[in-house]
Amino acid sequence: MRSEALSSATTGSRQRADVKRHSNAVLIAGCLVNLVASVPTWVQAAPVKKAAPSANGKPQTKSQAPVPIDPDEAVYARIAQYRKVAEQIQVDGDSKDWAEMPTVKGAQFPLKPGKVVDEGPAEPRLRIKRAGIAVRDYDLLVMVQTVQPPTQEDWAFLVLVSLGTEYSDFRINFAFDQPHTLDVLKHSDGAIETQYRIPLSELQVAVGDCVEARIPFDTLARYLPPEMMTALADADIRPWIRVTPFTLNVKTSKYVDAGPAVAGYRLITKRYSLDPPSPSASVPAIPILLPVAGRWFVYEAPYTGTHKGRWAYDLQICDERGLNASTINPERNEDYWTWEQPVYAPITSWIVSAERRNPDHPPGTIDWSLLNQANSITLDIGHDVWLTLGHFRQDSISPDVTAGAAVAKGTLLGSIGDSGTSKFPHMHLELSSGLSRSTIVPFTFKRVRVSLNPQPDPWSRDLKIWRPTVGYFVESLEPWR
Repeated sequence: MRSEALSSATTGSRQRADVKRHSNAVLIAGCLVNLVASVPTWVQAAPVKKAAPSANGKPQTKSQAPVPIDPDEAVYARIAQYRKVAEQIQVDGDSKDWAEMPTVKGAQFPLKPGKVVDEGPAEPRLRIKRAGIAVRDYDLLVMVQTVQPPTQEDWAFLVLVSLGTEYSDFRINFAFDQPHTLDVLKHSDGAIETQYRIPLSELQVAVGDCVEARIPFDTLARYLPPEMMTALADADIRPWIRVTPFTLNVKTSKYVDAGPAVAGYRLITKRYSLDPPSPSASVPAIPILLPVAGRWFVYEAPYTGTHKGRWAYDLQICDERGLNASTINPERNEDYWTWEQPVYAPITSWIVSAERRNPDHPPGTIDWSLLNQANSITLDIGHDVWLTLGHFRQDSISPDVTAGAAVAKGTLLGSIGDSGTSKFPHMHLELSSGLSRSTIVPFTFKRVRVSLNPQPDPWSRDLKIWRPTVGYFVESLEPWR
């Protein structure tokens, strides 16, 4: 999943915990695991039809080939199925209503203790067992179930909500006997921009064997900025929503658990594109293979953040909690899942340049004095197009990767670090062309599995070509080994 805001939490009537947010702690809003145990039957190939009898009355021996199922159509069928189930959900604290909805198991291991995380299993009962969401026409339903049923006296519950932007867009801190709080978050770093108090009557929250919440869109419209509300309400702009729940121990003012981050398409009757609109480009996109193995999260897109004026993407690894590291508020590069991940040549090409000597720096902030000082490799992939891969770890680039050398597809190039203008370990990809390398060249990924959540995921699609989009997970279907 990415950076998220964690700066305060509303508790019960006796206490309110304020926790400093670290911009590199949490993904937008999040990753998932164990969503389903296997590929659902609705995405299996169509059954083989029986052969028509021959003239002698015996069946023909030649069987009919399975009819391929369009991956988008399979997802639309799932949307229709879950829409009917979601309409029957009652916000009463009873998790039985979610038996036929896709819910996600919590992380197998506790959060690593840290400045804002409880030490050890101080409150194991507050660990999140599973979570689910339903994005309906008029509201957002959230269900969170902990190891033991929560109590209103010593337990706090909050959710980060992402519309697919670089950071979460807003956070709701649920209370039981005082107003809830809604924090609108800055897009620059995820910190709180504005805080509102929402009367208890405007949000429906029930506590039983789980916590259920109903968040009406018309209530959010009274508080959220118009542009955020437009994205929240318009499926053509943002076809899905991601929610990351947290539990807080009010006795220690520290977090007990985070995630799983849960993303889902909108369960509405209107048919909409499963991918939001992409930036326009004056030249056709060039398809390339992912240069990394495994499942990766797209967290920064062209023309945003550090990519202003550039068609570039940033990738990182996130776990099922929606965290890009083993804890909240990580202080070491080694705590990030992306650190030292291998990078491969996605195409047979020529090495234009390779910089390997720049040191890695501690995570947490972007040092603009290090602009153009990332360890990187530039490949000439043909037709006057160069591919640049950035933020390698110092001295991790293979000695054979030198200017002028040929490199075969699948060759190990190096491992990911945190060099240059980087907030935390990640992989930067960018294409360029022209004499000054200033021509913007868009690109797509070919032969990939695209998901809203880490696999298995009922929303996943195996696609021949996909234009990367922030907020999605992507995995190459062409193994490097």
